[in-house]
Amino acid sequence: MLEYIYFCSRREIQQMEPLKNWAVISMSGPVWDKTVADPAKLKEGWDAIHRVEVHDIIKAEEGYIHFTKEHAKQLLEFLDGLDCHFVGIIVNCIAGVSRSAAVARYISELYKIKLDKDDSMANILIYNTLKQVRGIGIC
Repeated sequence: MLEYIYFCSRREIQQMEPLKNWAVISMSGPVWDKTVADPAKLKEGWDAIHRVEVHDIIKAEEGYIHFTKEHAKQLLEFLDGLDCHFVGIIVNCIAGVSRSAAVARYISELYKIKLDKDDSMANILIYNTLKQVRGIGIC
C-alpha cells in the first residue's frame, strides 16, 4: 500500500540508490529542446519508472510542450498499474520545486498522504490538469 510521496530535484534523484518497492516519476523538458537540462539519469534498479517530458509552463504557449490531459492520463495509468507492494513514489524534475511538486501534491491528496516538503511553488497547470482528468478522493 502506498504510504510515502517525496519530490526532489534531478540532482538528488541521480544520486539516490534505488529503493525497493518504490516508483519514480521523472519530469523533464522535451529531449529535443537543448535549452533545458537532459532527463535524469536514474541508477539501475528502480522497480517502476514513468517519464514525462514537458516544459515548466503554467499555460499553453506556442513553441512549448505543456502538460496535457493525455500526459495526465498516461501518468494516472502508471499509478493505477502499480502493484500493492509499492510503498512510495519519488517525483523529480530539474529543480524539484514546480513540476515535481505539482504531481506530488496531487498524489498526496489522492492517496491521503502528508507531504513533508513545501509545495507552494507547484506548477498549477499540471496540478489542475490531473484534477480535471481524475479528481481527488478516488482511492
